[in-house]
Amino acid sequence: MAKYKDTKTIYLSLAKTLITGLALLIIGSYFIYTLLGKTFYEYVLLRFGESTSGYITTVYEDATDTDAGGVAFDFYYDYEFKLPNGKLIKGHDSEGGRIPDYLMNVDEEPYKMEVVYMKNDPEINKLKRALSHSAFTPLRRVIFSILISIFTLYLVFSVVKPGIRQYRQDREA
Repeated sequence: MAKYKDTKTIYLSLAKTLITGLALLIIGSYFIYTLLGKTFYEYVLLRFGESTSGYITTVYEDATDTDAGGVAFDFYYDYEFKLPNGKLIKGHDSEGGRIPDYLMNVDEEPYKMEVVYMKNDPEINKLKRALSHSAFTPLRRVIFSILISIFTLYLVFSVVKPGIRQYRQDREA
């Protein structure tokens, strides 16, 4: 027979279990959102996006020291394009690595690129060359997200189920 516990302790134990399970669920959901959010927009732009010419107007580079003692480079760029109605849309993006040679002089002469945008919401846009053209890349993210979902649910159930079972035993005692 289980030891006698007062009601307050029983409820506190159940609350700890449920809060832990909820925290695990939120953390897992955040990882899935970060993986699939980008994949979703890339898919929508590739499938339903409109293409137009645009220009990279500004490029700058950032260097970060790594834990291994090296330096990691990223470059950021601003671009703009005009819609068929003449409205100018500006965008910003980044990529890993050093600034490519063909973008070194964009301050003097903007570099022409193809931009893909959503017709109903042109603020959703990306340079066409920056989209994942391989069907495997988004598929890999989806598979990884499914694995994270399964692992997260396993953790949540392995924490919550014994906690609820203990709560029921303590209530009956």
